[in-house]
Amino acid sequence: IRMAEVTIRVAGTTTRTSTTSPAGLVVNYTFDGVTALPVNAGSYATVGAVSSWTYDGAATGKLAISPITQTISFSSLATRTYGDAPFSISATCDSGLPVSFRVVSGPAFVAGSVETLLALTGAGHVVVRASQAGNGNYEAAPDVDQAFEVRKGTVAVTLDNLAQTYDGAPKPVFFTTSRPVLAVDLSYNGATTPPLNAGSYIVVATVRDPNYLGDTTASVSVAKARSVIHWSAPTDILAGIALGPDQLNATANVAGSFSYSPAAGTVMTPGASHLLRAIFTPAYATNHESAEAYVKVNVLNAAPTVTSAPT
Repeated sequence: IRMAEVTIRVAGTTTRTSTTSPAGLVVNYTFDGVTALPVNAGSYATVGAVSSWTYDGAATGKLAISPITQTISFSSLATRTYGDAPFSISATCDSGLPVSFRVVSGPAFVAGSVETLLALTGAGHVVVRASQAGNGNYEAAPDVDQAFEVRKGTVAVTLDNLAQTYDGAPKPVFFTTSRPVLAVDLSYNGATTPPLNAGSYIVVATVRDPNYLGDTTASVSVAKARSVIHWSAPTDILAGIALGPDQLNATANVAGSFSYSPAAGTVMTPGASHLLRAIFTPAYATNHESAEAYVKVNVLNAAPTVTSAPT
């Protein structure tokens, strides 16, 4: 009896090949001493013995069963947004063996007791790998990678302190975001520094963060500062005396000039409560308001002159 060495795959049918002389004799086989045909991958010492009343013979050989290949099916992953809750991922293997996952690159990690939840840690490009290491009967499956994008999360930006008054100091606006501790870039009519002068400015606020985006636009108004006039009512004057610095002597809290009505040099008729008006024009009209003030003055009749007649 002569026996051939046989190599098959696990998924194949185990065969036994031998020849006898004379031909056609029945041969019984054992595999590592067991008569049942092996089903798992491995190398088995095979003995073939002639089963006959008239002939006796035996031979040894080897049966090799190799592991078979397996393939992973891993579907594409949808785009996500940072802030989304952890989500399930799944893949299957045609061997029926379980598939494991790991993050090759990007802001995510595999979480959960069964390691099929994917948690996001930021925005960016993520690559996830599905693997099956194989076992005694199956070779390791080729890894399958799937990539997806994580978009930045959206936050709301609110601006405050939009109505201010000139005082010579910069006038920044305040901001808040719907998520705390986020940096925000501000521009005022395109400049990065807050305005000093009175006027209206377009403010653009833009979130600066690797994982979040958001912006808003508003108008900040810096009002002119109020000019304050100090002017006390003048003492009574006698008829015939022209208005001058004793009456037209208003002052202001900022630099500027005054004009009066009636003007200096005017001689007023006798009477009570003549109205005097002061108009203030600030030197820096861009940042200060004009102002007016009023006082009253009494103009008294002059005392009559008494002349004694000669006697």
